[in-house]
Amino acid sequence: PKLKGKKVTIRLATGGQPITGIVEGYNPYEILIKTVKGQLLVFKHAIAVIEPVDTPQPIFTMKD
Repeated sequence: PKLKGKKVTIRLATGGQPITGIVEGYNPYEILIKTVKGQLLVFKHAIAVIEPVDTPQPIFTMKD
């Protein structure tokens, strides 16, 4: 739920080129990713790592 609509990099268990794109949807078995080249359907059992691409925003605090 947290990654839907976010940009992620997916590394597959078999290795190869990582997939970078926006998570469009998912179900218990698959994740739909929108990439530059189009949509990809990735089976969850083939995924080794999912990394969010968006960097966290720094939290600003007021100094006393």
